[in-house]
Amino acid sequence: MSLVTSSPIPVFNTPEFPSYFQGKGESIPLDDQGLMRCLETILLPGMSFDLREKLTDNIFKIKTPNYSGKELYIDKRFFNKTSLIEQPSNLPSVDKICETLKNLNRIPYLWGGNCPEGVARMLELYPVDLSSLETKIQNIWQLKGVDCSGLLYYATNGYTPRNTSDLVNYGKAVLMKKEIAKIVQPLDLIVWKGHVIIVIDKETCIESTIKKGVHLRNLSERIEEVLKTRKPVNQNPSDDSFVIRRWYSDSLNSSIMRRTKQSCCIL
Repeated sequence: MSLVTSSPIPVFNTPEFPSYFQGKGESIPLDDQGLMRCLETILLPGMSFDLREKLTDNIFKIKTPNYSGKELYIDKRFFNKTSLIEQPSNLPSVDKICETLKNLNRIPYLWGGNCPEGVARMLELYPVDLSSLETKIQNIWQLKGVDCSGLLYYATNGYTPRNTSDLVNYGKAVLMKKEIAKIVQPLDLIVWKGHVIIVIDKETCIESTIKKGVHLRNLSERIEEVLKTRKPVNQNPSDDSFVIRRWYSDSLNSSIMRRTKQSCCIL
C-alpha cells in the first residue's frame, strides 16, 4: 500500500544523509560549487510513496511516482501515519502561478530544493543551534530554497516534472522562426538539460541560479545572454542548445497576455 505525505518529506540519494546533519555542519558534503548534491527532491503534502527496504529503524529506501531516481531514501520520522489519502496535483491558474513565482524573488538556491521556506521538522529531528552556523549552512540544514526546476515545481503544486531532463520534452515545442521574445507566452520554458528559465510576461522572466538564487530578469536581455553560448533548436537540445516548451493551455495564456504590463522588480 502506498503511503501519503501530510507534510514535506526530504528525499536523498544516499542512506548516509543523517550523519551529515551533526555538529556545526562540518559533515555536510559540499562540492566545488558549494552545493549539497545528496538532496534529490522534497515530497510535497499529498504525494505518495512506497517503502521498499528498511535499512535502519528510521531510514528506508523508497519509490515514488513523483520522482524517477532509483536510489531514494527518507527518514520515516517525517511521515505522519494519519494521512493515507493521496491528493491529486491541482494545477493553479496562470495568474496564480505567476504570482507565486514573483513572490519567491530572492529565495536562496538549493540543489534539490522545492520548499522555499524549508522543512520545519529538520530542526526537530536534527536539532542544531542555527545561530552557530553561517547563513549558507543554515539554509542547507533547513533545506530552505529552490533549484531552477524546483521553483516551477513548487509554484505548480508539483504538477510539472521535477527535473530539467524531463522539462525539455514537456508540453509542446515552440517553433523559433522569429524574435524569441515576441513569440513566448507566460509560463513558457526556455530550457536545456541543467537549467530552466520561466517566462512571466513579454518583458520578464524568472529563474533560480547558484549565485543569485531566485531572481527576476528582463526577458530580452536574458535571451540575449543565452544566445551567446547556446543556439535555439525546436527539439532534442544538445550541450550547446536550448528549446522553448509550452505546456499550459493557450486559451488560458491568451487572457494574461492581453493585460497591461504589470510592474515588478527586475534585478
